[in-house]
Amino acid sequence: MINLLHLKRFKCFKDIEIDMKNLNVLTGLNSTGKSSVIQSLVLLHQSLLENSLSMKSLVLNGDFISLGTPSDLIDKLYGNKELSISLETKGNVKIDWVFKSNGKSLVCENQNSEICRVDDEFFALLTELHYISADRLGPRETYQTNWPDKFSSVGPRGERTLWFIQQNENYEISETLKCKDTPQPQLPRQIEAWMKIFFPGSSFEIQPIQGTNLASFGVRTSDMTNFHRPQNVGFGFSYTLPIVTACLGAKKGQVVLVENPEAHLHPAAQSRMGEFLALVADSGVQVIIETHSDHVINGIRKAVKSHNIDRKDVAINYFSHRNEMISVDEKAGSNKDTEQHIVIPVYENGEIRDWPKGFFDQFDDDLGFLVEW
Repeated sequence: MINLLHLKRFKCFKDIEIDMKNLNVLTGLNSTGKSSVIQSLVLLHQSLLENSLSMKSLVLNGDFISLGTPSDLIDKLYGNKELSISLETKGNVKIDWVFKSNGKSLVCENQNSEICRVDDEFFALLTELHYISADRLGPRETYQTNWPDKFSSVGPRGERTLWFIQQNENYEISETLKCKDTPQPQLPRQIEAWMKIFFPGSSFEIQPIQGTNLASFGVRTSDMTNFHRPQNVGFGFSYTLPIVTACLGAKKGQVVLVENPEAHLHPAAQSRMGEFLALVADSGVQVIIETHSDHVINGIRKAVKSHNIDRKDVAINYFSHRNEMISVDEKAGSNKDTEQHIVIPVYENGEIRDWPKGFFDQFDDDLGFLVEW
């Protein structure tokens, strides 16, 4: 697991340290750095897979994310030509990577240094990372079922979900994550059981298409109906399946990154998603999510109150815009972006007492306007 993430001059961040817990929520205003936090980790993941154990350069455009050129990544406010990403694990093992721009790419500061190589702990942590982007695949009748050996996740768009289920069909999930209504511990059965929590009465089937590297995917919403094409069920099922699959298929100590887990879900299902992610985090999988949903937040708070996760294992990170006016003295100094990022504590009863301006207060603002408070 990751204990600390430290970014310098990475996109909108001058210098920011984020303490990581089992469950990490990234929320706040648009364009304040939430996605950048996730992208920094996915960038390392992508670069390691492409560079074979080495961190000699960052692969900015690849199978997982496309971030453009070095000038798109380096914080322009300070005019530097380098950025750094530092990680510390739960075992207090730390590594700092400094990458300098040569105009076309970002290369490790010292090509011959040990720091450009990655030890076994960091290699496993970063290469086995699960990332699901906000831009997920919608309903598809068929999915590809042959993927290169370097891949071990459902894919950023969920494109490898069926393949992942087939590859891990005998994997038994932990007791703490077993759905109480389904005694079989095998991954496919548990995925189906948990999907019923979000979509009552649902089930799915995967059928290999003979003579091809494809499989068809059918979904039904009741045991009394036949399996339908996913297009006739809606986007919610297709958007949620990769999340449930990745979370249940991740092993203890691995990291799952999810953008907008609430997408295409009813408010009640969004709340259940928050509770589910808390259970996953409590099982020993590190979960990092970006969300704009107060329902997901409330689901996490319910999990804390129900003692399904310890409040100390939850970090709600709220991001706001960096001050527009930055003094020359601040540019020359080393002050962290403390005003750009704060951690909002959750108390044992699920209560949040410190509500910064802009933190899920729009309902109250709108209601106050309507009733003329």
